[in-house]
Amino acid sequence: NFANDPAVVNGTVGWETQIDQSCVGFFIGRQGEYIKRIQAQTGATVVIDQETKEMGYSMIKVMDGPGLRDATDMVRHRLEQVKEAAVQRAPQGEYEEITVQQALVGAIIGRGGETLRQIKQDSGAIVVLMQDTKESGFSVVRFAGNPENVARAKDIVNQKLT
Repeated sequence: NFANDPAVVNGTVGWETQIDQSCVGFFIGRQGEYIKRIQAQTGATVVIDQETKEMGYSMIKVMDGPGLRDATDMVRHRLEQVKEAAVQRAPQGEYEEITVQQALVGAIIGRGGETLRQIKQDSGAIVVLMQDTKESGFSVVRFAGNPENVARAKDIVNQKLT
């Protein structure tokens, strides 16, 4: 509970966003490690306000002050990881998928993951490459997000495969 934290009581919220309650634990990390890392690296104060958890969500708040922009960027990056993890854990058939021959997976990943990052950025979709079947000779690309973004991402992936 952060109600007694002077930075929260006396400070103003510089940026906030909603997070699905089922994702809060993953976002925070084991024993708060991810929140602690953001605070240590940026100097900003990050608060998870769970007063609304009965309604199915909590609020992530970055307090105004030094490190606000960097902390906000790190929170956004972690939220992307949270979304990708949820898509990856979902049962087969819940999201659109493309099966990719293992020999072609490199064309989607690119050097150091650059191509996959660019596909996500250009399409706005959540794109997850699942390689747990690679011993069978293929991997699966799973897509989530709004239909236009998913269609754009699928088009880009299919272009990379031809």
